[in-house]
Amino acid sequence: MNIQLEKLFEKHEFSAKDKYDFMQIYSLLPSFKKVNVVDNFQEIVASIGHLKKDMLLEQEILFGSTLKTIEERLKNMKQDNISQKTKGNIELLKNTLS
Repeated sequence: MNIQLEKLFEKHEFSAKDKYDFMQIYSLLPSFKKVNVVDNFQEIVASIGHLKKDMLLEQEILFGSTLKTIEERLKNMKQDNISQKTKGNIELLKNTLS
C-alpha cells in the first residue's frame, strides 16, 4: 500500500473497513488520478464526513419514526391485553357472585 496513504489513514483515523473500501476504489484509478487522490485527501475526507453525517440523519429520520411507531403499537397491544384480561376477570367475578 502507498506509504503516504497509510499515513493519511492513520492521521484521519480510518477504520479497517474504510481503508479496505477506499483501497478497492483507489486500486481501479489510473496513476494520475491516484496522485490527485493523495494531493486532495483532505477534501476527500471532508466529503466523506459530510456524506456520513447525511446518512446518519437519514437513518434517524427513517428508523427513528419507525421505532416510535413500533413502541406505540406495543404499548397499545399491552393496554388492550390488560383491558381484555380485566373485563374477563370482571365477568368471572359477576358469574361467581350470581
